[in-house]
Parts: sequence; structure tokens; C-alpha cells
Amino acid sequence: MEKRMEFLALYVIELHGKHEKAEPELRFVNRNHIMQVWQENKDVIIELSDYGKLKIQNENIHIFMDRFV
Repeated sequence: MEKRMEFLALYVIELHGKHEKAEPELRFVNRNHIMQVWQENKDVIIELSDYGKLKIQNENIHIFMDRFV
């Protein structure tokens, strides 16, 4: 069985420890590499399988999760 790779187009800020880039950039994220998704204040945080973290500013987690339905 062939495994399909599906990508999400997101404007994200990449998190490195306590440092983050100032401006969001367009990233295409393989949805099979997403390990966890949670809400912090008004932002959605995505943890990837390589233990990297991405932040989507001012996004509701329920609206974000609707992309997976």
C-alpha cells in the first residue's frame, strides 16, 4: 500500500528554545510528521516528529484542527 504525503500550507514562526523568528513565513508541513498540537494563549503550537516546534499566531485550535477532517 502506498503511503500518501499530504502537506499543509501554514504561515508559521519556527521556535528554537526561547528564540523565535520575528516574522511568520510560509511553510509546507507534512501532516504525517505532526506529533502534537496545542493552544498557548492565542497561538497554536505544533510539535513535529523531529522535535521541532512551529507556532501559528492568533489561530484558534478548533479552526486549525478542522483542516484534518
